[in-house]
Amino acid sequence: MIAGLGLVAFELATSFIGERLGDGGHWIILFCGTAFSVWGLKEILANLFPRLGNRGVIRNRFHLPAEGRAYLVIMFFLLVGALIGRSNSLMLVFSLMAGPFVMNGWHTFTVLKRVTVTRNLPPRAMVGEPFSVELTLQNRKSWLAVWLLLVRDHVTGCRENLAPEVLFIRCPAGGEQRGHYQLQLRRRGKHYFGPFYADTKFPLGLVERGLNLPAAGELLVYPWIGRLRADWRTRLSLAAEQVSRSMTRGGPFHDEFHRIREYRPGDDPRTVHWRSTARHNDLMVREFRENRDAPLVVLVDAYSPRTVAGEWDEPFELALSFAATVCVSHLRQSRDASLLFGVHGKTTQVWGGGRSAGRLDDLLDMLAALEAGTGTPVRPLLEQVGPMIPSNAQVLFLSPRAEAMNAEWPVDLNLPAIRIVEASRSKLEPLFDWVQSGA
Repeated sequence: MIAGLGLVAFELATSFIGERLGDGGHWIILFCGTAFSVWGLKEILANLFPRLGNRGVIRNRFHLPAEGRAYLVIMFFLLVGALIGRSNSLMLVFSLMAGPFVMNGWHTFTVLKRVTVTRNLPPRAMVGEPFSVELTLQNRKSWLAVWLLLVRDHVTGCRENLAPEVLFIRCPAGGEQRGHYQLQLRRRGKHYFGPFYADTKFPLGLVERGLNLPAAGELLVYPWIGRLRADWRTRLSLAAEQVSRSMTRGGPFHDEFHRIREYRPGDDPRTVHWRSTARHNDLMVREFRENRDAPLVVLVDAYSPRTVAGEWDEPFELALSFAATVCVSHLRQSRDASLLFGVHGKTTQVWGGGRSAGRLDDLLDMLAALEAGTGTPVRPLLEQVGPMIPSNAQVLFLSPRAEAMNAEWPVDLNLPAIRIVEASRSKLEPLFDWVQSGA
């Protein structure tokens, strides 16, 4: 744009071309300078507001690489020398150089016509898990192949901004080619794809033209599903604080009675079976087997001022990852397990179901799209899930403000025994293996 404006101003001030080539040359220079200025303004808008291409306002882009700029500088000096010195040989060299430049520009413009790119996304992904995205390039022209086309996708959302690229070597006329790129997203939530930027500077590399192709897509990214430690239940009992009324049960977390055996060092003295001890004249204890079919209730206090403020909150994401891991592990390892999940964030949501794959996807979708709250009381969640909790259920409550919960627990709701675990890194990391999602 600056070059065009400078050319127009120079010619108007000096009539340099008009004195040598007449009025025709004078008006041609003014027209070319004006055209360059308008074109330059369009390119500036395209670079400053790339989303205009997604709305169909600006579809074509133009860029001069370093080689093209050097080529134009040489052409400019040849033209000026030919005009000042009235040298036909310099004008001939200028014309010979202008031909390839114009041909390269025409080819890059023509090759992008009737070109479309589509995207094939997986239905869902998980934090930290690589996945592949397939791009399909279609060349609907009947006579010109596409060579060396670089397609750049755009991925935004959850404070991530990525631009994966795929290079298509050749796509024949009337044909299509497929390419792939891999992503490993580090943030939970909804991610948006598009638009495509398709660029080529084939064959000479002097002119690069681009095409904005609107192709919107969305992808839900689950929190990381980790792996529970073998002794996570024992560690949980040490990390948790039990509130509300106690419930009668035969073993920890409603484990089922399995057998009576000899006492071993480290056994809980409360499991001693005194009648068998008297009969065998040796300490005998009751052994319990984990009841994997007991109902499970997982409640989450999605309180995170940092997340609401747009910052990364690792303990909050760790708590969601742990909750998702517990739910998935419970449904996969139990025969006829039931699960009740409730979360209090920006809104209160409750999910209940079994091990059906579709139902599990609904739960993970809820966790992926969960928005943190600003600290409102969790009483609405407890009032909603309280009547739904089975009498023999294991109830786990995750909250970053566990101490305040214990002090202000609503005892009037007459809830069953609930274990409250502080949603902090020091409390949750010993319970399961977790990948850091990134900061």
